[in-house]
Amino acid sequence: MNTMYLYGRLGKDAETFGTEDKPLVKFSVATSEYTGKGTDGKATYSETEWTDVVCLGFVGKKARDLGLRKGDSVVAWGQKQTRKTEKGDKSYTNVSLRADMVVLEYVPEKQQ
Repeated sequence: MNTMYLYGRLGKDAETFGTEDKPLVKFSVATSEYTGKGTDGKATYSETEWTDVVCLGFVGKKARDLGLRKGDSVVAWGQKQTRKTEKGDKSYTNVSLRADMVVLEYVPEKQQ
């Protein structure tokens, strides 16, 4: 099974392509892993990794309707896709996710 679960924040607003009936929504999600506390007592995290997320069809319509904006915290899952490319003497690996579902993290409004 080739399923990937992703939890992180959007790096920029989601982009919508295609038609009203068949939208394609693309966005990038930043993730990092908590690695503990440093010697100064502050939390430390691993290097930020970026994953491209693509939403098609019904999922694309729902993602478009969510109005995903930079900084939004999302949970996405679906099929992981890996592409390897070479430019000169360097090779790059691009991990993307073809989403089966995307949801916004619920954050209650602060009481004033």
